[in-house]
Parts: sequence; C-alpha cells; structure tokens
Amino acid sequence: MLWERLEILLMPRLLVLRRASINRWRHGGIPARSETVDQAETSADWRVAVAALGKVLAREARHGTRVHIALSDLWVRSHLMPATSTSLSEDEMLLLARTHFARQYPETGQDNWTFRLALQGTRLLAAGMESELLEAIKEINASAGAQLSRMEPLFSWVYDRFEKALADTTGWMLLDEPGMLTLAFVEQGRLMSLHCQRCESDQDEIAVRLLERQSALLAQQSVEVRVFSVDARLIRLPAPWRIVWHQRIFDFDDRANLTPAPAPLSRQH
Repeated sequence: MLWERLEILLMPRLLVLRRASINRWRHGGIPARSETVDQAETSADWRVAVAALGKVLAREARHGTRVHIALSDLWVRSHLMPATSTSLSEDEMLLLARTHFARQYPETGQDNWTFRLALQGTRLLAAGMESELLEAIKEINASAGAQLSRMEPLFSWVYDRFEKALADTTGWMLLDEPGMLTLAFVEQGRLMSLHCQRCESDQDEIAVRLLERQSALLAQQSVEVRVFSVDARLIRLPAPWRIVWHQRIFDFDDRANLTPAPAPLSRQH
C-alpha cells in the first residue's frame, strides 16, 4: 500500500516543500524545493504565509495526502517543562503550561491560544500558537483534501532531524531563522533549556547577549556552539564562544531548488 506525504516548512517569507512516497517496503522522495512568500521584509503575518500554503496544497496535494508542517518559531511560543511534569495527567500538564506561558508570554494567557505537548528528548516541550492560525491551517488542508498528520515548531523539526548528530554532544544549539534566534542547551544529546529571541537585525550581537545571559542563568561553562541556519548566513561570535559546527538545514544551489544538507558547512577544532 502506498501513501504520499508532503513535508512543508512554513516561514514568513519562505515555504519549503518536499514530497515523499511511503510504502511498506521503502521510503522514497524527491529533492525539496522552495517558494518565496510575497510579503514585506519586516512583516511576519502568518495569514499571508497560510494563503501561500493554500495555493501550494491546491496544486501539490492529492486526496488523502498526508501533510507534515513545521512552523516558523516567530508564530509559536515554546516552553521546556520540568522533567517532573511527566508524572502529571495531560490536563494538569496543559494547565501548568498555560501558567508558565501566561507569566513568560502575557499574550498567551487568553483563551485564543492553543497548546500542545510533545516529548523532546527527555523533556516535555509545550508549544502554543494562536488558535486562529491552527484552525486556518486545518481548513486549508481540508479544502485541498489533504490530511494534516503533524504540525510542530521549526525548532522541534530541526532538533528531531539532527538528534542523532547531537546524541553525544554537550553545549549550545543555536537556530538562526530570519527574524528569530532560538537557543538551547544540550547535555549528552538531551535538551536541557530553550529560549527564543526576536531579532530584525544585529543577529550576531543579539546571539552573544543571548548566550551570555543563558550561560549565566544556567551556570554553564561550555563555550561550544552548534549553529543551524535557515538561510546559510554565517554567525560570527567573539571569544570565548567557539562555533564547532555550522549547519544549513537545507543546501542551496539557488533559492528555487533546495535539497537536504546532511553535512555541516564547517567544523572548527
């Protein structure tokens, strides 16, 4: 029996699409490709991106196609729950997540936000988004006859994809998305902390401040940083920070044709 799946990364000004065929005996796929989302450089309106998603699904999806979407962290708020939270019921964990979110992100304390919980390594990751965004994506998929099988933050998609490469590492993981930096501390491959910071410019300077602040809060001495980049922009960090791995999440020959990049851009020893 054959299933078809579309894997889509949806960001304010870029949509990345990969089609895969799945059957009982083998997995197959074609190289990913990208489409520009037509919106201003400083804008991050999810409605414009969802409209572009609708056009892509109408063209690419067949009836019953399974769709896996990774959303820009600009539209998602994430919080790493304490490990003890796993002993609570799902309703109790959701209530705890809402409490944490209301304190850290005041705009999410209202009823128009939807929360989901997912196991991320050995921790529980709570992710929240506007309910209107979630419903819009569900409606777009239904209109195209597709099945929305999974939706997750971009950071979760990157962490899952490179989890094996991070399995034995301890240090900082920095996801550089246009307009957003997401910093995590990984200990022997386990996700220990997570923090997001919006940035429209001066990403290098903001990355340094973010590293310094989180390092002090966690009392971590590690200065090794593994960078994952959406647009292949090189992050430059001053001493004592040391970039030991710089990885594009997709390999660009040109912006119209993206293919997965399993090897890092560079390693520093």
